[in-house]
Amino acid sequence: MGKVKTPTAKQTQPTKATKATKATKATKATKAEAAELPEVPDHAAVFALLLQQGNSRQEANIYAANYCEYKEARANVRKCGAVTANPRTGAPMDNPYLKVRDKAEAKLLAMGRRMKTEGLW
Repeated sequence: MGKVKTPTAKQTQPTKATKATKATKATKATKAEAAELPEVPDHAAVFALLLQQGNSRQEANIYAANYCEYKEARANVRKCGAVTANPRTGAPMDNPYLKVRDKAEAKLLAMGRRMKTEGLW
């Protein structure tokens, strides 16, 4: 009778191709989850909500603009990730929306101390 071959340790470990396939599937799952995020809020709706809470028109307008900018940048970072490919060279780089998100967040935090923002967060 013939010999029965037993798998060696090298044969039982996943190959590089298998690891890459698993990583690709994980990336696709993350992008699918990001695509399900709610849309960026409408400036007019946020502005109206802030006015209903007794905020001044000028402050409500500025806060609504920064709030929408923050939400849009946050959605982009979730969708594309913190590190993206440079459009010209393909080299990895920080997502430009990180800076937009951080600046808008800083403005919101500064204004939020004197604003009535219930229902937005």
